[in-house]
Amino acid sequence: MIDALVAEHQDYNNFNGYSSLLAQAAEQWDLEPSQIEDYMNRIAFHESKGDVDAIQMLNDGTHGDGRGLFQFEIGKGGGGQTAGQRLINLLGYKPDWVNFTDEGFDVSGLNAEQQKMLFLANYLKKPGESSGMKGLTQEGLTDWWLRNHWAGTENKEDRRKSFDRDMKDYGL
Repeated sequence: MIDALVAEHQDYNNFNGYSSLLAQAAEQWDLEPSQIEDYMNRIAFHESKGDVDAIQMLNDGTHGDGRGLFQFEIGKGGGGQTAGQRLINLLGYKPDWVNFTDEGFDVSGLNAEQQKMLFLANYLKKPGESSGMKGLTQEGLTDWWLRNHWAGTENKEDRRKSFDRDMKDYGL
């Protein structure tokens, strides 16, 4: 599906693949596109309060590794670089806005649509049958987030409570 759409475009760097990735995810995960967008928006609300330029702040006031809507981690081999490589693999080309450096890939300079493309590609190409959102319900979103997206090491129950609290604030 993606290949046919990409082939129609002469300038790959201007190709807007968000709609195509969303359609592919909806088909693969047997969800409506609006459900997937809702889940992404909820996760982004928890991770960054919807701020595309967000930089993780640690309790001691220093910057952590998380960046952007979904707090993809910078650093060589970090979540941002992994998501970027999965997007390249899925599309079959490297968009000009995917800029790997020796330090990894900082997604905080990207727009919301680009960051959502990274999120979708990350889970469309992530190994493991349960890594995608197939059959995910709103009620199961906290567990999915803990299992598939959260990269922390602190107390899991505290993180669950924090996510659930944010979902109440979001309007669950």
